Amino acid sequence: MSSLSKIWPTKTERELVFHSFLLLFAANIILVSIAIFLYNGNFDGLKYPYSYAGDYRTVDGSLNTFSMYVYSLDMAISGLIMLFLAAHALLAKRAATKFLLYLMAGFGFLIASISPDDIRHSSHVLGSALAIASLWIISTYSVFEIRTQVQPIKFASLQAIIQIPIFAYAGTYFLNIDPLSYILQKFALLGLCISLLYSVYLSSHSKS
Repeated sequence: MSSLSKIWPTKTERELVFHSFLLLFAANIILVSIAIFLYNGNFDGLKYPYSYAGDYRTVDGSLNTFSMYVYSLDMAISGLIMLFLAAHALLAKRAATKFLLYLMAGFGFLIASISPDDIRHSSHVLGSALAIASLWIISTYSVFEIRTQVQPIKFASLQAIIQIPIFAYAGTYFLNIDPLSYILQKFALLGLCISLLYSVYLSSHSKS
């Protein structure tokens, strides 16, 4: 039993992880919404990716200072939440894989926080890719961890909610199929949010 406890987090630890991810997604929903509201122009949710809210200038060239600062704050908060999870995983001596994924996501968000897409495009893409790829792996693994707690059809559905939108988005993004890629971005992020929160919630409320 003692050897198992070193690998599998306790119920209290799993609840901490759930609340951390809940805070992560709540902060993103609230702050990105505020950034879009403050966008110095007409923000077209279908034609624009969310990162446009964090640009230094709008599409028509107007300064976008307040929106950019709010978006940067959101990325910074997200980065700190993920670094907190990384530190917790390290101190609790949990699996090195989770520590590295949390760490990658944290640094990815922090890089994005100081890299408006229209000024530092390369670093913005790097930071965003690190954050999203890490969350994708974390989500996929979190759903895999609860496979014995749910019906096979629900397990398959949760994986489909993650994989189909994320691969569709990645494919259209690399093929420069816009604005379809921007539309699929929303579904990909929603799929990550739903599957990750549900799986971590179920794990945190299990009796083991």
